[in-house]
Amino acid sequence: MSDIAISRFAALAHEVRYKAFRLLASEGTDGVCAGDISKELDVSPSTLSPHLAQLERCGLLTKIREGTRIVYAINPDNVSELLDHLISDCCGGRPELCGGAANTTSQKSEMTNC
Repeated sequence: MSDIAISRFAALAHEVRYKAFRLLASEGTDGVCAGDISKELDVSPSTLSPHLAQLERCGLLTKIREGTRIVYAINPDNVSELLDHLISDCCGGRPELCGGAANTTSQKSEMTNC
């Protein structure tokens, strides 16, 4: 899991990818059309495309083609797996060191204000 976690953290370690991930995370599994992501982030489609592709390759996003549109959505299983890795591996299985699993929901809403 360490190699996978590293690739996922590396994918998030760029401002455009991080902002796209946050946008998609706030939309849940319904997803957002690539064009709408581009407009929301004020990034050209040609610049955004490789960033979304990297997030998809590492498993944080899924991509669905709907006719001529491409819709990206968060991959909740893989995001959850990454969070579980942080808690179990990095926190030594002691979630209270990471704010506690019970606080995760309330912390998510606070994180959106960062």
